[in-house]
Amino acid sequence: MDPLQEKLADRCKQVLLLHPDLKNKNFDVIVQSSGSNGDGMVSQTHNGTIKFKSGGIKPLQLFIKTKTTNEVHNVMVDGIKAFEKEAVFYMQYLSAVRSFLQSKLEEELIDNIYPKCYYADETITIFENLVVEQGYALIDKEVQQDLEEAKTALMTLAQHHAISFALIKEHKGAKTFFKKFKNLDFECYHTEEARGGLTPLLENGINACITILEKNPGDGVEETIQSLEGMKGKTFDMVLESLEADPNDILQVLNHGDYYNNNMMFLKNQETNEIIGHKALDFQLTRYISPVVDISYYIFTSVKPEIRRAHFEELLEWYLEQLNSTSASLNYPIDMSYEDLFQAFRKRFKFGFWVGLALSAVPGYAVFKDVDTTDEKVGMVEQLEKAMLKWIEKNPVKVGEMARNLVKLLDEFKKFDIHYKTT
Repeated sequence: MDPLQEKLADRCKQVLLLHPDLKNKNFDVIVQSSGSNGDGMVSQTHNGTIKFKSGGIKPLQLFIKTKTTNEVHNVMVDGIKAFEKEAVFYMQYLSAVRSFLQSKLEEELIDNIYPKCYYADETITIFENLVVEQGYALIDKEVQQDLEEAKTALMTLAQHHAISFALIKEHKGAKTFFKKFKNLDFECYHTEEARGGLTPLLENGINACITILEKNPGDGVEETIQSLEGMKGKTFDMVLESLEADPNDILQVLNHGDYYNNNMMFLKNQETNEIIGHKALDFQLTRYISPVVDISYYIFTSVKPEIRRAHFEELLEWYLEQLNSTSASLNYPIDMSYEDLFQAFRKRFKFGFWVGLALSAVPGYAVFKDVDTTDEKVGMVEQLEKAMLKWIEKNPVKVGEMARNLVKLLDEFKKFDIHYKTT
């Protein structure tokens, strides 16, 4: 281990000794780089191993998140309260969730949808390593998710939402709940740090889309370019519009906040490829708002476009079925109708739409692995812009497919936007 890894290993050992499973155990911690630079926009990741000094005890594999060594980047991370939120979520909220679910004889829910967290504070989060310990894996962000995967992910999301709804009711309402679980309702997109970091990301996404379309003339291309040109400079404000609090919303829940491919893992049967497990990860951007904010973000960033278009209604109905059944099992029924959910979606879909356009409709995800958030000289957005333009030049066939998808994507925008016909 290098000096930084040794320091991190000492820190991990110090806090891991506080965990009930490890208290009074004699062990050492070894830390290695996870080999991932750009996959985490907020944190730097590491792999760890707990090696017990007593014979016969199997080592435990860890996944560790820390802030990056880039202090400029960390100003943004601190401003959006990313590590603070996640510490509250794993150390306080999930503890309350477990007690609540035990009282409802539904404790298996918490272990089915959340990873085991050994420790979390404002600088570090330590999890079980789901990949090494249990065989979980990420879905390729570039490939995106098929119908079965999407239904699995939406079931987990619905269960998460239903649990939060019930627990908030158990605490006699949101005011009391968020007084106890501080910052879980903090809206990070209202900060200057978020505006400063995300505005160029979204605007670069529009520019990349226009570049792709200009290289691939065809039916609907000119109209799509004109639509995108007219939206320049407005994307972040449209995102904020989707995130505005509204007491008239039929349903509000604790949103994941960043529910996309890279923040979930699947466990599949190695012989049949059947999905047998699914976990939601990374609760650094939670918010209290309509569940459709999470839904729109997920389906525009992570579901294959052809699946989303062909099965949109089916996916929303499936989510609703899981939401209603889970809430009923917890004795806090929701009973939301499809029409209510769909109209709520139309009201708030732009958040997911614009992030999806900036990252998955263009080669953002394809090049994110090449972005180094520890680089103090070249910013993340600048790195991403250069990498995307380079990728566009080198992949003409894929770019052609992206152009055809973009035309269809803007048609979806017009279909969902409740204001489109009057603007």
